Amino acid sequence: MPVEVELSWGTIVKTINWTFVINLINFALLLFALDRVLFRPIARLLEEREARLQARLAQAEVRRREAQKLKEQRERELAAARAEARRLLEEARRQGLELLRRERERARLEARRIIAAAEEEAARERARLREELAAELEELARASAALILGRKPA
Repeated sequence: MPVEVELSWGTIVKTINWTFVINLINFALLLFALDRVLFRPIARLLEEREARLQARLAQAEVRRREAQKLKEQRERELAAARAEARRLLEEARRQGLELLRRERERARLEARRIIAAAEEEAARERARLREELAAELEELARASAALILGRKPA
């Protein structure tokens, strides 16, 4: 035969473990207090920190893009500078060759002028020497003729 237990409010109140209920209420109050005092401020700090990190990451990405653009611009400028340097070197080489050609031509002309002047001078000197030689031969001939004729040379 089963035993029937009559449950009434008084019996229920007597059978409840009040220590457990108080511990549950204390735990709920503790959770509420921790939520207000600890969890929400920590969550807010974490969200702020995450927002700062996101802002820093966004700023870093912007700076990275700017750095990439500057790098590309520097590379373009460097390539342009190299091209300009090659062009200037080629121009200098061309001008140097042209200057060398002109100086060689000027040196040839100067050498021809000097040779022509020397040849003219040599021709004048030969003519002068021929005249002197002719004058000496004439004088020798007169002196020889005077000696042959028995006269005194003049």
